[in-house]
Amino acid sequence: MWEHRGQRQFSYEKYFGIVEPSDTDVENFAQGKDSVMDRTRRLFYVCCSRATRDLAVVMFVQDIENAREKIAETGIFESGDIVDEYALEAALT
Repeated sequence: MWEHRGQRQFSYEKYFGIVEPSDTDVENFAQGKDSVMDRTRRLFYVCCSRATRDLAVVMFVQDIENAREKIAETGIFESGDIVDEYALEAALT
């Protein structure tokens, strides 16, 4: 979600543990303030819970293998449901 274009309100990479939270994120969390991870968690919940049929979550990341591992560790998705562009392309052909 636009996090690399000056958008600092949401970060799926931070939410899924793909990148480390900033010092400000850690400080806000320690003080009980609203954080990037809190906002992203709420947005992710709304996006996922509003799907009425099929749901696909797409992330654009630099390190695909690391992202796959971190997302799998959360247990939110079945490991077989986490696919990269190559697996998706193969499934569609």
